[in-house]
Amino acid sequence: MLRFREAASPEAYRLAAHVAAVAPTTPPVMRLVQAAVGPPADLGHLMEVFLGGLMHELDACGADRPPHHRRFDFTDDARRVLLSAVSPKELLRTAEAATRHIEAAVGRALVFPAWVGHPDGAAVIDDTARSFGWLREQVLTRLGIPSADAGPVTPGPEPTVTRADGPADSADAGSDEAYDDAPGEFLPVGWTKLRPEDPESLGRFRLRARSADGWPHLTMYLAEDEEGTLATVRAPLRLSTRDPETARDLVRTEAECLTRMRGMHAPALLGVAGLTEGELPWIAAVCVHSRADVPASPPAPNLRAVLAEHTQTIPEGLFLRIGRGLAEAVAAAHSRGLVHGSLSPLTVLVTDRDIRLVGWSTATIDGVDSAHQELLPRSDTYLEAGDGRPRTPQSDVYAVGALLLALLSGRWSDPRADDPERGPLAEPGISPVLVRMLWRCLEHDPALRPSATVLAEAFAAAAAGRPYPGPGVPADESGTVVGGHYRLTRRLHTGMTSTTWSAVHETQGRGVALKLFAPRRSGTASGEEEFLAAARQLAALEIPGMVRVSDYGLHEGRPYLVTDAVDGEALAQPLDLALGALPVEEIRDIGGQLARTLAELHEHGLLHLDLNPSTVVLRRDGRVLVTDPGLCVTGPSRITMRRRLRVRDTPGFLPPYRSHEELSESAAVDRRSDLYSLGCLLYAMVTGAAPDVAVVTPGATEARRRSYPRPELPSGYSPALEALVVDLLEADPADRPANAAEVLARLTGADTDDRELITVHRAVRNADPHGARMGAVLRAVIDQVLSGELTGRYDLKQLAKTERTNLGALVEMAVQREFRFEDGDAMDFRIADIEVDCRFSHALGGWLFPPETLGHICLLVWADDDRSRWSVGLLRVRREWLNAGYNRDRKATLRAEHRNKIAWLWHDAELQENVLLHLSDTDREAVFASTSGQGRLNEFFRRVQGRRIGRAVLRTVVGQRDYMKRVRGNGGSRSALRNEGIIILGDHEAHRRVALQLGLPVPQEGEFVSARVAPAPPGDDRPSAELDDRLWCVASPDDPVHRAPVI
Repeated sequence: MLRFREAASPEAYRLAAHVAAVAPTTPPVMRLVQAAVGPPADLGHLMEVFLGGLMHELDACGADRPPHHRRFDFTDDARRVLLSAVSPKELLRTAEAATRHIEAAVGRALVFPAWVGHPDGAAVIDDTARSFGWLREQVLTRLGIPSADAGPVTPGPEPTVTRADGPADSADAGSDEAYDDAPGEFLPVGWTKLRPEDPESLGRFRLRARSADGWPHLTMYLAEDEEGTLATVRAPLRLSTRDPETARDLVRTEAECLTRMRGMHAPALLGVAGLTEGELPWIAAVCVHSRADVPASPPAPNLRAVLAEHTQTIPEGLFLRIGRGLAEAVAAAHSRGLVHGSLSPLTVLVTDRDIRLVGWSTATIDGVDSAHQELLPRSDTYLEAGDGRPRTPQSDVYAVGALLLALLSGRWSDPRADDPERGPLAEPGISPVLVRMLWRCLEHDPALRPSATVLAEAFAAAAAGRPYPGPGVPADESGTVVGGHYRLTRRLHTGMTSTTWSAVHETQGRGVALKLFAPRRSGTASGEEEFLAAARQLAALEIPGMVRVSDYGLHEGRPYLVTDAVDGEALAQPLDLALGALPVEEIRDIGGQLARTLAELHEHGLLHLDLNPSTVVLRRDGRVLVTDPGLCVTGPSRITMRRRLRVRDTPGFLPPYRSHEELSESAAVDRRSDLYSLGCLLYAMVTGAAPDVAVVTPGATEARRRSYPRPELPSGYSPALEALVVDLLEADPADRPANAAEVLARLTGADTDDRELITVHRAVRNADPHGARMGAVLRAVIDQVLSGELTGRYDLKQLAKTERTNLGALVEMAVQREFRFEDGDAMDFRIADIEVDCRFSHALGGWLFPPETLGHICLLVWADDDRSRWSVGLLRVRREWLNAGYNRDRKATLRAEHRNKIAWLWHDAELQENVLLHLSDTDREAVFASTSGQGRLNEFFRRVQGRRIGRAVLRTVVGQRDYMKRVRGNGGSRSALRNEGIIILGDHEAHRRVALQLGLPVPQEGEFVSARVAPAPPGDDRPSAELDDRLWCVASPDDPVHRAPVI
């Protein structure tokens, strides 16, 4: 308020008082107030008021309204100050003038496209009252003056209106006036006359008839707008009086779904209203006609009406068309992040061209289930067993299968209760393959059901009279059938010599994991025999730590192994998330179980030779399983990796987790090769990454062997554990432990020699498992120091020495404040009751350690804004690890060869970029040249393309509280830049998929990415995405400008 009073012009300050007197109000009413106040107050002064920071949008859901219908208000404190600045007489005069303008403009939408809601909601006004007289009463009340002349306005019942008979079906006449009020005309099938309690109109739509089938909590009407466009309007009449918030949620969800579907496979959205308090919510959509391209045709029937019309026997051609259309509609919804969740015969409309889905009010959007699923009609017939689970695309597939099987049987009953071998389901006219696929839709395990896309392809093949080969049959791609039984569905892991797939047994329908080896794996008969012998031996084994091999064979000369599917997460997932060490107890447990499994495998004369984070699964019950049988080599054996698979010809290249001898033509591969891989896994669990070592073969010279870089573990781990890992990673197998049993014994005996450091490590990681809080702290501190508009600094390199010192202090304070660490006595913090000092450096390795830190644990923080990376680790400071030299404060730095002693909490993590700091001076000046927040944002998206932009940056650019609204398509940057070919992708799942397909950075939560796109020319090899039924790619400077698609 004080800032506004100091900055605003006298005219704007006076105008603010007049607006505050009648607020809450809409922008058009603000214009009326400004006109009533008169000169010298003009539109510019009104903009000062609106953008001055005093007003806020009143309705949380205002974004769903047109801009001129959104209400704004002042805080009570601001209103009180403003009203004291203008005389009550003047305020009353302005309110009465605005009232006269409003009453004169009522009903004239082109003149006055707005409304003013009474604060008490709906009311009946008697003959003595003026319709907007309450504005005067409101002003008097706020001024503390009793009102004597305002007419009574009392809440009353909803108005009832006498109306003519409902609409008639005059499709045969082909008239453009198909639904005029004409006595005696009959209504379309499925519609009845309006009831006395029904409203006469909703918004611009005049209601003609109501749905005969009925929807609990949602009434559906047939309606016309002022241009004669036939529409369906849905309104939760009774629910809005009993539970208005739920009623608004239902309408809001359906509006979002129809917006995403864009009139394809669902009715096109025409209008929505009532998403704020005090109004009846409703949604209008284009009426779906039975003949899709003929507006004079009757409304489209639903599945129940179609079956009744054909006397419970659906012709084969119609069934195939309905099945294909329904599957395509559901697939389209899934591609837009929607799960219908309530499919039934009433929600499927059948036209002569396609299928349209209705009843989206309780749909799941972007994985978030509706809280009101029980309000819509849902039959157990079309719900998967175990109702109450989160809705997924597989839930819709179940409903599609149940609907189509019921339709095919000619009765709306649960197909699970029918015998699939009897009755209409065995009709010879329907492909048995198609019938089996429909039954697969009802599998209890969702993973075994086909996708909606696959189902649509199967129906298309059946309609064309051709066999269904499955989606895409090239070798080693999704859809390939291996061994005559196993259809590949999803690639799980790609290794040097093989690819592991999730697959489904075609006839049994069970899910499996299938490993398909590279063609070079067994190019000779002896190689194939060796594989088959090892596979037979594996299949006969029962090793608790390894999945069971259930099948094996050769596919087009390529060996494959089939194992049971396993529930759990691969070790790669916690390693990727950790960006640092796992807890020491977890490391010993996982390593011990793996060593025990290798010992049993080796006892049976087999080697794994493909142990890596993707082939190790951590089950929820704590068991560790090796899910991939590996190369299945009978050992000891001499295998030439270069003969099997030439991965790379670059000298010194060693794939992670592969031993040296596996790349050497002269080296023997035996059980110690598996132990090397186990050592790599232990090292990765301690440090967060596989060891980076050079290739040293056993035949290397002694001088070469002595130069081998021995990996060192961070501080905090015992010498025994470090010695074990170092021994496992020896280049010469003879220097490694002899067998897995020795590794197990040494591993279980290894313990940490620094309990305090491990305790601090665990406490910090538990407080911030993925580093999100620490990353946000560092971003905020850097932005505070590099606030260029205030400090003149846009780069850490520009900081003076005192500023760099201050930056370290700011980081320490921010970290302590964020994690609520207690003050230390000798050091900065107390973490888990242990003294810890905090050291920050913007150069990796540049931490300065004063003498008092010797022997103490230090939290080392590093951030590089240029590279957008950061790391945080722990180190127990030792004198021998520091450089001999000191600065004048007697502070020393860590010697480079001992940086690997840092126990990283998060290592080389991504620091969210503040794009503003990295703009050139020219671009930055161009962005801030505009005085309009919208103009600045538009220019910013033009100049910063192909980079992730956080919300904090947008807020800085716009400089207004409603900065997120400036991005939207309804008058925001998305619509303003569309003519320039620029799209703006957000963190919605659909947008993230488009970014991935276009090769753009994928927006994370709260981020945006802009890019200019152009239609992809035929044969162009640039990454492309299908948008608006057309392929688009990121535009090159030479591409002409095309209007961007709507996403």
